Amino acid sequence: MKKVVVFFISLILLSYASEARASRFIMFPPQLVVNQTAEVILSIDTEDQNINAIDLKLNYSKEDFLVKRINEAGSVISFWIEQPVLSKDSGEISLSGIMAGGFQGKTGVLLKIYLVPLNTGEKSFAINQAKILLNDGQGTEATLNPSALNFQVIAAGPPEEVIPEEPADTELPESFIPEISQHPDIFDGQWFLSFNTQDKNSGIDYYQVREVKQDLLSFLTGWENAESPYLLKDQQLRSFVYLKAVDRAGNARIVILPAPNPLLWYENYLVYLIIILIIVSSVVAVALSRFLWRKK
Repeated sequence: MKKVVVFFISLILLSYASEARASRFIMFPPQLVVNQTAEVILSIDTEDQNINAIDLKLNYSKEDFLVKRINEAGSVISFWIEQPVLSKDSGEISLSGIMAGGFQGKTGVLLKIYLVPLNTGEKSFAINQAKILLNDGQGTEATLNPSALNFQVIAAGPPEEVIPEEPADTELPESFIPEISQHPDIFDGQWFLSFNTQDKNSGIDYYQVREVKQDLLSFLTGWENAESPYLLKDQQLRSFVYLKAVDRAGNARIVILPAPNPLLWYENYLVYLIIILIIVSSVVAVALSRFLWRKK
């Protein structure tokens, strides 16, 4: 009988220890004021687990919350597989990304959510789908506590001191190096461009790409909206690749990749332009010298 009791106690302790080590999502602050815009921070507590990937979908009631926008600036996720998406019609927020080198900690910021609570009482965001992978090189799924993310929404009290707005974002997105790659499982083995950067203030809004064989005439080629990975149009890799990252404040960083297989010298318009300029300059110089000699 004593062995049976010890066995069941051991099972209870093991179950408790396993639950204690489960990663969990947190939203802060836990208390909001009805009809007042709030910045809510979605973060993760890994509970001593070292993780490197997250896939998450949250649902909320449109009768309880008016979600205005989301912002991934300052996120511990360094590479987005799926940029955070806010679907106002369906009341859903989704994201999927990787932490290069892994993450382990109590308050790993994932996303900032700007919302207005519409009713008082206990309200929540439900976890519709969640998957976390350990940073073990095996793709092992981490233990997760899927509890709903609860808020206590209270009635408005006396007016508080107005919090000044954050200063305007005038900084460019962080510097980055795009890569031209080829993989049999991506675009049927064709050449593609992969890229990612962050903006710690307002967050990345979009990327644009243009491919130009004649760098001198790049201004004649328009930009095209792009997502990583981006299938290159010039599969011979004879073009310069321009990549522009734009944040939500409109600041843009442009990176230029030289053509891996550049045009031969006789295919480059710049060579002919230089030759023409040299000839014209020589003709003008000769004509000017003759004109001055005749005046003497």
